[in-house]
Amino acid sequence: MQPVVTVGIDGSPESLSAAHRATGGAETRRLTSRPLHAWPLPAPGPARGRRAVAHG
Repeated sequence: MQPVVTVGIDGSPESLSAAHRATGGAETRRLTSRPLHAWPLPAPGPARGRRAVAHG
């Protein structure tokens, strides 16, 4: 299995710069590069039309 260079991207200028550098390094070494974009998902809120029930 060939090594893969994985670089995380969050949309910030620093992460985009890191992605360009990592991709260039991977190309120089003839490796595959894999950019990975991830973001946190907000927690779901209460369902509409339903009341919150306190348990205790």
